[in-house]
Amino acid sequence: MTTKATTAERILDAAEALFAEGGYDAVSVRAITDLAGVRLNLLSYHFKSKEGLFEAVIDRRLHVLNQKRRELLATAEAGGAVPNVDALLTIFIRPYMELAVVGGAGWLPYTRIIAQICQSERFSPLLEKHMEETLALFLSRFAAVLPHVGRDRLVQAFYFTIALMVSTFAGVGRIDALERAGRGEIPLDEAIEPLLTFVRAGFASMCDAPAGDGNDRRARPV
Repeated sequence: MTTKATTAERILDAAEALFAEGGYDAVSVRAITDLAGVRLNLLSYHFKSKEGLFEAVIDRRLHVLNQKRRELLATAEAGGAVPNVDALLTIFIRPYMELAVVGGAGWLPYTRIIAQICQSERFSPLLEKHMEETLALFLSRFAAVLPHVGRDRLVQAFYFTIALMVSTFAGVGRIDALERAGRGEIPLDEAIEPLLTFVRAGFASMCDAPAGDGNDRRARPV
């Protein structure tokens, strides 16, 4: 039996679709409530403001995504096992790709919102706020298996990795294999393996390289 969406869920779904298509500033509160089929005042009742709604849109799926990452990490560490760098990168990246490709109708628009935010000085702190715990968790694991690498270098390598992952769903030049995986024509693992191969090589190269002068610019965490 299909559960009827609550008013808050309808508003979230409408906002997600519109923000993904036009960006935050181009979307009006009226457009969101019209698409959701609810009265204008209900947006304020549930989310206080457009800004509050935007944060709720970000957190709703990010919470699910990060929970999946934590579950996979816990499984990989069962019995005292220590995942290596390749395994950690896979654990972090695969849930994002899987949900975007086969997670349901709302996930692809969501990835486009995340790609927009990553290019925004205005909204990236909001994303960092909701990613802080997960980023710290994975950085601690990278540090444990790469004790010879300075934290700044690890942060930089990890954030470049995330930026590349996010860009695959930016809407321009999407990877054909991901579209084929979404249609069930090829396995998801086959579609994402080239990205993982590229990311692993880049991460390894950065972490084997000598540290810079301390003035390296960091890629924005997303």
